[in-house]
Order: sequence, then C-alpha cells, then structure tokens
Amino acid sequence: TELDRHLLELYADTGYAGIAETMPAMTSITAAMLLALSGDPLEFDSGRCLAKLAGINARENESGEFKGSTGITRRGNPILRTIAFRAAVSLAKNNPEFQSRLFHLMHRRSNPITRRQAYVALANKLFRILHTMWVNKEAYDPDVATGQKLPTLLGERHSD
Repeated sequence: TELDRHLLELYADTGYAGIAETMPAMTSITAAMLLALSGDPLEFDSGRCLAKLAGINARENESGEFKGSTGITRRGNPILRTIAFRAAVSLAKNNPEFQSRLFHLMHRRSNPITRRQAYVALANKLFRILHTMWVNKEAYDPDVATGQKLPTLLGERHSD
C-alpha cells in the first residue's frame, strides 16, 4: 500500500495523471504503472513503439517459401507486457468498446483468433489509445477507440 501511494504521488506530478482514467475500467494504479515502465510518451513516435517496448509486437516466421505461424517477439519488458495484458483482460470485461472488439476478434468469419491472442491484440490497442490520449492530453473518446472518428493529429494540437 505504501508503494502504491508513493507511485500515485509520482504519477500525479507527471502531468499525465487523470487522462487515462477517463477510459472506463482504467484504474489510476494501472495507468501509473504503465507510464512508469514505459517512460514519457512524448519520446515515442506512436503507440506501436510502446507495444514494441513491451514486446507484444508481431513476429514473422518466414524463410524462403516457408510461412510459419506468427507470434509476439517477447523482446521487450516482461513486466510491462504483463501489466498491459492484465489491463486488457480487465478492459475486455468492463469497457464496452474493448468488449465488442474482443468478441469481434474471436468470432470473425475470416481468421478468428483465440481468447489469449485477442487479449494481446487488445493490449496493443490499449498502448495505441493511451499514447494518443497522453500526447494530445485528451480524454477517452469511444468514437476514436472504435475507429469511427480520427484522433487529433499531433501536429495540429494546441501548444500548452
């Protein structure tokens, strides 16, 4: 409890506190741990870089004519990867947009994936959404999360 309290105090001083918590089912402690393990989001070009830092980016398995199954690289931070995965599981249970995405990934007609693979895909999505929210300092928008609306372009955002 003492460590959590100290982490939340440090998180409050970053300038990113309160932004991720606008996402339904995202807790302050989870957002603080993701930010603490990944570092300043402004140092990354996109949310895909955060996924790569965690080691949950796709890995190709090909050589010549051989095409094997793909997986994740696991070359990143295993603790960050675990926290992102657990956050994705929680969001899939409690956030309507993530819930519908999980259902779609597992039940699509072409190339359905397993529940565990879907959670990894949701963790990737979480990193992309959080990066956009933190860099633009914008609250969670379900329309952006579902792809119905494009996020604010980084070059067009207002300077603080």
